[in-house]
Amino acid sequence: MFSDVHTVFILTPLTEVLADGINASTPLPVGVENSAFGEYFMQSLFLRMTGAQEQKLKCICWVMATNDYKYRYDLLNVKQYGECSEYKHKKGIYADLNGLIKGYDSAFTPSDVLDDIAVPEGLKAGVRSKWEGEINDKRRKKAEHIIAEQTKTAGALSQEAKDEILNNPMNKPYPEDEWIVRLLKEKKALFIKDIVTGLMTKMEHSPLTTWNYREYLFFKEHWTDVMSDKQLVLSDNEFLGSQLQGFYQQLVFEHRNRTAHNTASYMKDVPTLGAMADKGFVYKNYYFRFAILILIDEIFMRMFRKYRVLGLRTI
Repeated sequence: MFSDVHTVFILTPLTEVLADGINASTPLPVGVENSAFGEYFMQSLFLRMTGAQEQKLKCICWVMATNDYKYRYDLLNVKQYGECSEYKHKKGIYADLNGLIKGYDSAFTPSDVLDDIAVPEGLKAGVRSKWEGEINDKRRKKAEHIIAEQTKTAGALSQEAKDEILNNPMNKPYPEDEWIVRLLKEKKALFIKDIVTGLMTKMEHSPLTTWNYREYLFFKEHWTDVMSDKQLVLSDNEFLGSQLQGFYQQLVFEHRNRTAHNTASYMKDVPTLGAMADKGFVYKNYYFRFAILILIDEIFMRMFRKYRVLGLRTI
């Protein structure tokens, strides 16, 4: 039911491709005289990573088509995912995978793939305390508004009446469903932070950072501008927020097309001064590209693991 070859490839992290690149670059010189070579190497590594991700998504589609003949018909006759490089195609495969998982477990939600992420108890207690404080403030303000309105219409209230109005909402239990959503926000933040810190740990002190050290420092200081818990949606049909989708389009997809088709080699006077003046130009470096690719890879691997586990239970 599940091809071992496809499964091994799908569950092989994209970080291994990055690690291969780092290992290959280690003996290379990093002087100014080799800066052009550094750009060439980074382009090659970037293409290996985008290519691996595209092939991985094709394998996911083929595994789903092998296990579900209705999906196979749709994949071959209706869906047009091409090279699986555009975000809309990745989103389509993500939605397909989610739909098939729900066929095994109707209670599944994509955010369930983050269940194994443990929020440290100290952090959880602090977040819980702040969350409860925010709820108490809202309840208190609402009660004070009720007291003010009743005072206008019925005159001054007794202290006993005021206390009853104030205490009633304060004694209500906290909405635990909302707490689960609030805790998920912390899990998303930890998930993204782990990806970025892992990426930096692998690249630190390697030629990959030495060749473009200023860009690497900018990435270390500003990665949250691009990747944040708000941009990790994980709904039924969407996995990235609109801002991160835009960054994927500009940083990854467009650059993938330029380098894959070798058009960058023939462009003259690029980038233009106008492009360099654009506020988004500073984010166009390989470290942001690598981080976005690895984030997408982690999401699909987690979704596929869930699909595979549930599918194997039905055999």
